[in-house]
Order: sequence, then C-alpha cells, then structure tokens
Amino acid sequence: MLMHTLATRRRFLTTSLRAGLTIGGLGLVDLRRAVAVEPFKRRGSARLELSLAAYSFRDYFNHKDSSRRMSMFDFVDFCADHGCQGAELTSYYFPHPIETDYLVKVKRHAFLRGVAVSGGAIGNNFALPDGEKRSQEVALTKRWVDHYALLGAPHIRVFAGAKGNLQESEARKMCVSALEECADYAGTKGILLGLETHGGIVAQPEGLLEIVKAVKSP
Repeated sequence: MLMHTLATRRRFLTTSLRAGLTIGGLGLVDLRRAVAVEPFKRRGSARLELSLAAYSFRDYFNHKDSSRRMSMFDFVDFCADHGCQGAELTSYYFPHPIETDYLVKVKRHAFLRGVAVSGGAIGNNFALPDGEKRSQEVALTKRWVDHYALLGAPHIRVFAGAKGNLQESEARKMCVSALEECADYAGTKGILLGLETHGGIVAQPEGLLEIVKAVKSP
C-alpha cells in the first residue's frame, strides 16, 4: 500500500512538472524558460519532505480574540501534530523586540516536538535608492539572518520589493546589489537566501530570473 502511494505521488509530481507547475512561487510557467542557474549537484536522490509556513496562519497570529490567537509554540505544535517534518518560522509573527532567550526556547520546543526549522522569511524591500531607508532594509535582513542562524534555519526567503519612483532597471540594479551584500553575510552563517516571486519588480518570472542571474553569489 505504501509503495503504491509513493508511486502515485511520484507520477503526480512528474506529470505536474512536465505540465509547467513549479514549486516556490513561480506559478504556472514553462520550466524550460524558468531555469535561472545550474541546479545544485547532489549525491544521491533529493528529498521532498513536508514543511508548513507560519504565514499560512496569519489570521490567527494576529487574531483580535486572544482565545483564538496562535503563538509560535502553538504553530510548531500544529506542525508536529499533523506530521510535518519542518516549519518555516515567518519573521512577522515573532514578538518584538526579539530576545535571544525567546529564540532559544522556540528552537528547543521545535527540537523536542521533532520539527526541523526548515527556513524563514523576511519582509524586506531592496528596490530602494541609496539612502537611510535602503540601509535599514539591509540591516533588517542581516539582523534576521542572525536570528535564523540561531534557530538553525538553512534557508531564508527574501523579497525584491516595489520600484516606487525608481525606473524598473534602476530598482533591479539596487536589488541585485543588496542581495549580493546580504547573501555574502548570510553565507558566513551557512544560510542560503531565496528570492520570492512576490509582486513588485519580480511580478513576472522574467524579472526574477534577470535578478537571480545578475547576483554574483553562490
């Protein structure tokens, strides 16, 4: 029965990918056009395990009714109780200011529940002109790299941002430069950054691929 289920899932994934379904926010696009860089070379087969993003429960993290409000510990428990191997601990739902003691408690709780911290997310905007606001966004990203490094997350998804008054080409240039700086910093912590297709200057796959190809970072 188990082998039959696994075979069915493999057929579904293979069929879906051939049809152009991509995982990670690209949407329905032709995979032949969506290849940005060479894929990582792996030894053996890749693993596909189930992880849940805290953003999925955004209405509950911010619920006005305290009896229905969810904490990060509640979210980890939900992941564990529903058989998720991982949990993405989205930054927006941590209490502020962030304290190291709180991060350690979350990390310990996840470990005891058998849930890996699979990644994180930062609500940044890199499509800004040089100046104080852009510097603040870079500093925010680096600060959260430190937080996620403590939590043990291997990957963080970041945003490109909206161009505002900038020309699209200039906004992309500023985004590339911020990504390179933040990726260099994340690399010192053993963390990968992933660029999310989240509107703005990456609303279309072509815009995202242009940025990813331009960023000089492993």
